[in-house]
Amino acid sequence: MVIRLLLHPIIGPALAVVCVLLSPGILSVTYPPKYKWLILLIVGMMTLIIPLLVILLLRWMNALYSTASNTGMRNYNLLVVIVSYFFAWRFLTQTGVNSLVTGIMLGYIVIVVFCILINLWTEVSLSCASMAGVLGFLTALQILHIIASPGILIATIFLTGLTGTASIIGAQSSRRAVVAGIITGFLPATLVLLFFNGMV
Repeated sequence: MVIRLLLHPIIGPALAVVCVLLSPGILSVTYPPKYKWLILLIVGMMTLIIPLLVILLLRWMNALYSTASNTGMRNYNLLVVIVSYFFAWRFLTQTGVNSLVTGIMLGYIVIVVFCILINLWTEVSLSCASMAGVLGFLTALQILHIIASPGILIATIFLTGLTGTASIIGAQSSRRAVVAGIITGFLPATLVLLFFNGMV
C-alpha cells in the first residue's frame, strides 16, 4: 500500500520531467538551474496539485460520484487529469519550453486516453501505466542519445516492476491489468517522443 501511494499514477508526468531535466545529458547541461526548477514547479502545479485538488473537491461535493460505478468514477478522475495535462501542455508549448518536455506532456495525454478506452471494457492498472510511461520516455531519450544515464533507466525498470508487484500482492489489480498498464504506458510514451524527434 505504501509503495502504491508513493508511486501514485498522478505523479508520472512530474517524475518523467524530473528525470529528463536532472539526468546527465544535453538538457541538464543546457538549462540553468533556475529555469529547470521553474519548469518543474509549473509541471508539478498543473499535473499534480491542481488535478488532485479538483478530484478531492468533486468527491467532497459529491458532484460526480453519487450514481457512478467504480469504472465511471475512475474515468471521471481520468477526464479531470486529461484536462489538466492538456492545459499544462498548451502552457508549456506557448512559453517555448523544450519540445522534449512538451512531448512528455502530450505522451501522457495519449496514455490517459488509452486508459479510459481500455477501462470501458476491461481493467488497466493506472499506476503501472504511469510508471511505464516514465520508462518509455527514458527509453526514447536513450535511443535519441539525449540522456546518458543507464542507471536511471535501470532504476525505472525496477520501480515499474515494483509497482506492478505491489498492485498484484495488494489485490488492487490483476496480472492482466498490470500487463495492460505496462503496455499502455510504455508504447505510447516511447513512440510519441520518437515521433516528435523524427525517429518514427
